[in-house]
Order: sequence, then C-alpha cells, then structure tokens
Amino acid sequence: MPTASPELSILLCSLSGIIVRTFFHNKNPAALTFISLLLQEQRGIPMVPCQVADCLMDPENYTLSVLVFFNTLVLITYPVHVIFVISLFRNRYSSALGTPFHHLLLSVGISDLISATGYLLLQEPAWLGLAPDFYLGNAWWIAKVVNICGIAVSNVPIFIHFFLAVNRLTAVRFPAEHYHIWQFPTVHRITCVVWTITICVSLPMVYPVEFQGYQMDNGGIESVAFHFVNPFPAQLYTLYVMCLSVLIFPTVVIYVYLLTYIWFLKFVSRYKRHIQTIVIKSTVAVFFTSLGDVILTIVLGSQQLCWILYKEDLLDPPTFWLTFKIGRDLHNIATPWAMLLLFKRLRKSIIYGTSSRNSNTAKAC
Repeated sequence: MPTASPELSILLCSLSGIIVRTFFHNKNPAALTFISLLLQEQRGIPMVPCQVADCLMDPENYTLSVLVFFNTLVLITYPVHVIFVISLFRNRYSSALGTPFHHLLLSVGISDLISATGYLLLQEPAWLGLAPDFYLGNAWWIAKVVNICGIAVSNVPIFIHFFLAVNRLTAVRFPAEHYHIWQFPTVHRITCVVWTITICVSLPMVYPVEFQGYQMDNGGIESVAFHFVNPFPAQLYTLYVMCLSVLIFPTVVIYVYLLTYIWFLKFVSRYKRHIQTIVIKSTVAVFFTSLGDVILTIVLGSQQLCWILYKEDLLDPPTFWLTFKIGRDLHNIATPWAMLLLFKRLRKSIIYGTSSRNSNTAKAC
C-alpha cells in the first residue's frame, strides 16, 4: 500500500495544528499536545505511549467540550419535553393515551420537566461560570432549588418506572386480573403517595438545611458549585438516593423476565404479539430513561462510600461533578425522546394534534 512522504505528513500535521489553534485558541491542551506529538513522530522523535494516553484521557482537557455538548442536547430536548407533557396531559381522558399506563408516564414527564427547568435556568449557567458573583451571592436559595430538583423531584421516575414494570407484568402474565388491579383509583393512590414522599423529602431543604456556593476549576472553567453546609444532611440524602435506586434492579429483572417468557412461547397469538411489542418498547424505554439514574447511583454511592470508609474522595471534584452532570443530563434528555420514538400514538397526537377521544382502539393499560 503506498504511503505518504515524510514531508507531506509533516505538512498535514502542521496544517492540523494551525486549524486546532485557530478554532480552539489554545483552550484545548489535549488537541494541541496531540498535534505536537504527531509532529515529533514525523521528525523522528518517538512518541511515548503514556504521553498520548495522558493528553487524550485527562478529563479536564475535555470539560468544555462535554459541557457544551450536553447543554446543547438539553436545550434541544427542552421544547420536546414540554410538548411531551402537554400531549399526555391533553389526552389524559382519551382511549388511546388516557390509560393508567399513560397516567404513570405523565408523572414521569412532569417530574423530568421540573427537574430540567431547574437545571437549565440555574445549574447550567453556574456550570459554565456565567455571572459567578450572582450565583455565589444567591447560593443560599439557588442551591435549595437545584437540590430539590436534583434529589427529590428527579427521583420520582424511579418509583414510577417500578410500577410501570409491574403494570406490564400483570398485563402479560395475569391479563384477567390486570384490569381489576389497574383501575384509576389505584393509579391515583400511587401518584399521590409518590408525590407526597417527594414533598416530604423536599421540605427540609427549604428549611432548615443550608447550602453554600463555591468556585472550582472545572477544566479551564471557573464553575460555581453548591454543597451542604452541614455534612450530615448530605449523607442522609445520599443514603436516600442509594436506597431508592435499589428499585432499579427489580424493574430491570421484571422486564428481562417478560421478554424471556414471551420469547420462548411456542404458540404466540395475535394478542400476545401485541403485548410483546409493548414489552420490547417499554424495555428499551426504561433502559434509556434509567441510564442517567444508574450513573448517578454509581457515582454518588461510590463517592459517599469511599468517604465513609477512608475519609477521602474517590473522584477528584472536577471529575465527580462532570460525571454527575452527565448522569443528570442523560436523565433529563432520555425520557421524551424514548417515548416519542417508541410510542406511535404519542407521536401522532403531537404531530397531528389529535386527542383520540373517540378512538376505538382498546386500552393497553
């Protein structure tokens, strides 16, 4: 295979270096270091593997890119989130989108929308280091809103996803009892209990728990972060999130069981094929919507456990907060896209603006 001459390779690497410097203005050390190493290699100076690994794997070198990427996704997703919630709320009494199953989805959408709003208006500008004096001076109340959204409201879907899995289990394995179990009074009780727990968890953060703001070097960005003044409430809320996240495991187990059960059925009726499609879609949806929760559980749990056992952080603050942000943004982004892509009736309701009140389709609750 023909290879380029050394002079041409050096020229290409030099042009790449000029492009990187022009567009990044020396704000991306990883890219500049990597170009320098390539130039050294072409000039006969061997690259040390650890140098390449360090310049490519150091998370601080990519903080700005990651922040911009996920903030862009959050901004793009926010209107979709609003439309998703409005569509479910508008069709809550229709035959196609007014089932107990969709009422549970509405709670997920509302909680995610509240969480996304709080983060988009308050947390994201602080992450980017915008108006640091404002956020530091008003950290006492901004941190309360951010933590209520992040700890209490954003964990409502963990409860709801568990009940959605149980809903699918009874629909497949106990269809005769399913319509007696999942009446609207049952769903209303579930949602009332879940939101009551959320309010009770949020009240201490309103008063008397106190927060402070501080600046941190976040990969070349002076970000503003918030923390509890007293470490004891932080440990309690971390324990609450860890205990609550235990519900993710039985949720996944239920969906895996349902898929396995239907997969090995020798004779599949038309009705069960319909159920199979619903279960597959629901499994994919719960995977994407739970991905952010899984990341948050692992990050918070491991960090807190390491601190309890060894009195030191497992991850340095910039890495911890960047990973935390990725999990939180995935949590806010996944729900509307997963539901819109996987549920045809919801897409039709949004695109055509129909409520399907007179639809003859049987309820798939």
